[in-house]
Amino acid sequence: MYQIKRVIYESFDISPSLLVTVTEAAQLSGVSKQGINSAMERGALTVILDDANRFHKSRPRRLLLRSEVLSFWKNE
Repeated sequence: MYQIKRVIYESFDISPSLLVTVTEAAQLSGVSKQGINSAMERGALTVILDDANRFHKSRPRRLLLRSEVLSFWKNE
């Protein structure tokens, strides 16, 4: 059996206080940035693309929901 990763792009407004960067997520959870990236790749965390604030011209900054980060590692 194969798994399919589906990506859906939606535009919405969200309070910046509800979001964290990958670095902040690593600090909050006590997990390395590689661990955060691994969870993102597995689809365990919702990735929000900040297109308006590009650090790199080729890709937008990736943000995560603070509540998801905290609950994901609290339950593990």
